[in-house]
Amino acid sequence: MNSVFTGVITKGKEVFDNPERYAVHKSKLEGQRFELVLRKETHRRTDQQNRYMWGIVYEIISDHTGYDPEQVHDAMKVMFASQHLDNGLTITERTSKMDTVRFTKYIEDIKRWAAEFLGCYIPEANEVQV
Repeated sequence: MNSVFTGVITKGKEVFDNPERYAVHKSKLEGQRFELVLRKETHRRTDQQNRYMWGIVYEIISDHTGYDPEQVHDAMKVMFASQHLDNGLTITERTSKMDTVRFTKYIEDIKRWAAEFLGCYIPEANEVQV
């Protein structure tokens, strides 16, 4: 069974958000080997961010270009979420794997491009119902 425990590092020590849950889980592993992964907590993009991307951002670009939203998605990923490798390959990042900070930058890059190259305004997420 895999469990995720969150908390903060304070003066070099782990301070768990739910120390009792951690202690119970730890006791169940008595005598067993374990693996501990420690990393900075991130949050994947939200459903609301995803609805805004597909329902507002991509729809407006689709209306201006004539391409369907899937084609717009593919093009935007190549433009704003890709890495060009030395061997000639281009790897595109999956928007579903982006955290909220990365996803916000991705959307802002798209909106800036749309304003500059298409001359179209894409409203802020808080200006529309998604």
